Amino acid sequence: LARRRKALKTAAGEAVPLEAPQFLPEDLAVAEGYDAEQPLDIIERQIEPPVAETKDLLPDTRVETPDETTSRRELLAELRRLASAWPKPERELFELYYVEGFEPDEAAMILGTPEKRVREMLATIQQRLRTETLKQALV
Repeated sequence: LARRRKALKTAAGEAVPLEAPQFLPEDLAVAEGYDAEQPLDIIERQIEPPVAETKDLLPDTRVETPDETTSRRELLAELRRLASAWPKPERELFELYYVEGFEPDEAAMILGTPEKRVREMLATIQQRLRTETLKQALV
């Protein structure tokens, strides 16, 4: 048993686990971000931090602000709550058109309903949404 245990310990010391990445000593510097072609870059970054330009500090106007995102999510949650009381075909169309972003012809194909009927249902849904939104605004 002692001989077998010693052999297993020796084998375990020689085995390399496949889960952990192993770097060779010459690749260790490259793995840490050091580039032999640009040796001074690491020194410059430590001595002089990168300078921020004014354009980097301005907010990106193409991205929604956090309060806009929150408002949109709250509105969608409220509209989904309202839609939960509607008949099933209108609920499904609401989800497809307003939440998922499908066009009326695509929603008609998914639901297996004529496109004309889908457009009529969308008009009904839009009217309901207007009415409910105005009620909420007046409260």
